Amino acid sequence: MKNTRKSLWRLLFKFHRYTGLCIAIFIVMLTTTGILLNHTDDLDLDSQYVHSISILDWYNIKPAEIKVAFKTNKQWIIQIDGNIFLEQQPVLKKNQALLGAVATDSFYILAFPDSLILLSFEGDIIENIEKPISRIAISGDHNIFIESEKQIVFSADGLLSWQLAQKNNINWSKPAELPEKLKQKVRQSSLQKIIPYERLILDIHSGRFFGSYGVLMVDIAGILFILLALSGCWIWLRHALRHHKHRKKQ
Repeated sequence: MKNTRKSLWRLLFKFHRYTGLCIAIFIVMLTTTGILLNHTDDLDLDSQYVHSISILDWYNIKPAEIKVAFKTNKQWIIQIDGNIFLEQQPVLKKNQALLGAVATDSFYILAFPDSLILLSFEGDIIENIEKPISRIAISGDHNIFIESEKQIVFSADGLLSWQLAQKNNINWSKPAELPEKLKQKVRQSSLQKIIPYERLILDIHSGRFFGSYGVLMVDIAGILFILLALSGCWIWLRHALRHHKHRKKQ
């Protein structure tokens, strides 16, 4: 009987020791991510985003395809899904198709089917002019031409008034092919505000970052941690009782 008890206690000691070693990495991961999540507001984890292509690829998030791009005499104006970019800078959300873009000395003009949007060179919206649009162009003398409801009109006073145009040889704004380097940079920029660090840390904490097996491993580690705590208490209690009996005998 004594040998059986000794064997059980040895087994418990071994279980406690090796279980602790096995789940040590999970304990470090869970406590580290737990501390970070506890300070989300202090660290701005919900407003800072993952830029790593490798991590985004792990989430199966791929760069969106560029819908259309227009070259102005200032910068490229690009539409990716429902976002408008001034080269690598996202400036506007608009689901309608971008029909054309031109640049004056003071601002950009973006043409959509139902409006003209004026943007500063920094990307701020200056004005939204509601008007049905088919095409847009700018002449050498900075007159703005648009085709609206099958009529071609132009403005010579910064879009304050419109006059019927007589010109037929208008160089309309047309889509152009982006240089390959800029294309890659713009596609990467389109991914910059998708996964906040809070989400990444939360997924690591729960094991979801590693897929269904990751969740299972964290669950198993949690159960083993409970058993480790119970076995630790049991070992401590046994030593405390033995020590108490030994003191009584003295």
